Amino acid sequence: MHIESTAIVFHHLQTGMSGESLSVVAHDFRKTDAGPSLGPGRVFGTSDKMALARVLIDDLNTGIELLNERCIVANLETLMWFRPRANTKLCVAGVDYTVPLPSLLFLCHRGKLYVRAYKGNKRPDQDTELYSAGLPNLYQHGSWCAGGNQLPSHPCQRDIEKIEAMFFESPFTHAGSEPLPGGSLDMTSWFDSLQNKRSFPTRSLEPADMTLGRWINRVSGGH
Repeated sequence: MHIESTAIVFHHLQTGMSGESLSVVAHDFRKTDAGPSLGPGRVFGTSDKMALARVLIDDLNTGIELLNERCIVANLETLMWFRPRANTKLCVAGVDYTVPLPSLLFLCHRGKLYVRAYKGNKRPDQDTELYSAGLPNLYQHGSWCAGGNQLPSHPCQRDIEKIEAMFFESPFTHAGSEPLPGGSLDMTSWFDSLQNKRSFPTRSLEPADMTLGRWINRVSGGH
């Protein structure tokens, strides 16, 4: 008989007054003269796991992408890239500014965006020390309060420019738990002073007490 497909069945078993277990069984669908027939259950073995993994990978695969020069990490749920220091247009508390910003790291993971700063202008590595980004609307681990913005749950490299534009073009409306440089509590005063500077004063950045490698592990749950 020809095997057309395989069904995976999860059995939740009660083994006593309080005991329970979960077993996984594979059943082959076989083509017979009378039509498709569900075969007897068998152990869900290594070959079945490999076949399932191939199906899931093919289903989630977004295709081959050329490496973006700013990309640091890219997988099915996580995208990390860096943005060298640059003058940037922002709207803070209803006021438009063009100000210098430090080099930034963006981390999009499972539909949430996290932002940190680092010193220098080169490509960072896993041992690069991180700092608070010096921007409003940022919370624990640099998580961004996205408001009504929708971030991709499975980001890819072609999303980099779109996510950056979403971040910088959204209004910065309130102070988050991330400290502004120098411990400033007044957003307007800080950006007023920053507007007159030729470059961002990186000495004023607040240390995050974390490297790039530790940060991505913390955000992604790898600790």
